[in-house]
Amino acid sequence: MSVFLFVLGLIDLGLIFFLMKQWRHMSVVGRVAIGSLVFAPMPLVYGLGVTLHSLNAMKSVEFCGSCHVMDAYIDSLHVEDAESIPAIHYQNNWVPQENACYDCHSEYSMFGDIKAKLNGLKHVYVNYVTGPPEEIELYQAYRNEDCLHCHGPAKNYQSGEDHVDNAEEIKTGETSCLDCHDVGHVLKKED
Repeated sequence: MSVFLFVLGLIDLGLIFFLMKQWRHMSVVGRVAIGSLVFAPMPLVYGLGVTLHSLNAMKSVEFCGSCHVMDAYIDSLHVEDAESIPAIHYQNNWVPQENACYDCHSEYSMFGDIKAKLNGLKHVYVNYVTGPPEEIELYQAYRNEDCLHCHGPAKNYQSGEDHVDNAEEIKTGETSCLDCHDVGHVLKKED
């Protein structure tokens, strides 16, 4: 999408330079009409470009950690705990470290990116307008599909006795991955 905006901006600049040469030969009505067509898209292109850049920046761990309330969750990526799912994935580079929060908390579905970004905008609104809640909770239960996207085809998952015995229940969501792998973010207790 950013390439499209870049090309659109270049076309717009090309039209501006072309029109500058032809400007004195045009009637007033022609100048207004052409000026509107050329200059009106510029704020739109700029605004759309900034918005898309900002939405892309929302994928970063740095963005998630920019709210004080998320400090403990970001810190939990670095704990030494063999049971902590986020720490294990983050420290072993099983998820891209730059976008770890986004990769784990966005659905692997057609509209997963859009839903995750809308939730991110909701987080920003809550943090700066209404104030963060005392206890942070997911908007919905963590879906098995999001775990199985990566783990489903893995040999150690497919050969795990519990996974084989409960394959149908795991696939349908009757049994949650978090029923057995229940250690999410390990948050430090405040003194």
